[in-house]
Amino acid sequence: MKLGLPIALSLGFLAAPSLAVSILPANPCVPQGTSFSCPSVYSGAIGASASPSPATAAGIQSLWALRDNMHQRWQALDAACDPDAVFALTYLFMTDSVASHVANNYFDFNEDMVTFTRTFANYYLTAIDNWHNGNRSQVPQAWKTAFSNAEAQKTLAEQDLFLGMNAHINRDLAYVVNDLKMKNDHKPDYNRINDILQETAEPVNTQIVCRYSGNPLQTNPILGAALLELITGWRENAWQNGKLMQFNPLQKIVVDTAAAAIANLFAVNLGTNGQRVQYCQSQQAANACPPLQLTNH
Repeated sequence: MKLGLPIALSLGFLAAPSLAVSILPANPCVPQGTSFSCPSVYSGAIGASASPSPATAAGIQSLWALRDNMHQRWQALDAACDPDAVFALTYLFMTDSVASHVANNYFDFNEDMVTFTRTFANYYLTAIDNWHNGNRSQVPQAWKTAFSNAEAQKTLAEQDLFLGMNAHINRDLAYVVNDLKMKNDHKPDYNRINDILQETAEPVNTQIVCRYSGNPLQTNPILGAALLELITGWRENAWQNGKLMQFNPLQKIVVDTAAAAIANLFAVNLGTNGQRVQYCQSQQAANACPPLQLTNH
């Protein structure tokens, strides 16, 4: 699969495989002229569990409460045309879909996926709250890079999305695998999240491009097939790193260093100079974007 030149330029860190090899499993994407070629990592949807263990009613309700919290947070960021709204919107769609899938017994261990989802979300919520509340020394470096570049309007919407995904997957997700001492029995459910990433890609693309992108170079879907392959590769790295943490606490240093290094490589200053905010404001004034389609519960 290939990424076209506009997106490939934003993903310049992929051209540094030596860095990736030294601190993470090798990145499978390699440069080919003006694009990057990524071998298939996502092998297709796993599908619903054949013998699910259901979540409790309280567990399911806690996920809907988390979704509603995410919705309120996104609404505030969106109203201000804050660049942090890009990742917040993506996370909102993911949380909505995970809650729906848990309620419909998609996973083998649905109550465990409640705990997984809430633990994972807490890393993001803690980081963004510490950032906006002035406790910035408590924010992990990968998140600092994401938030600071968004705040300074140095990045495109596409970069904000992947800076957030880098911090949350390459760093936070590995921590969650370790925190929960996830076992191999949980791996199929862990991989089922890749199914949900695939399902949410289209609505996320539609909303981000309409509301926030305003990038005249944006000709491909932000969450196109090749970039989804990259994300699933990151998720596999996070699983392996989280398992290593269970036996070697020093792996946390490796993971933090890796995520921070990728963030630095990805945070190319494209200086949007307020154009993104102006685009967002004009789209809001024109009521140009479709309403979010979230699950009723």
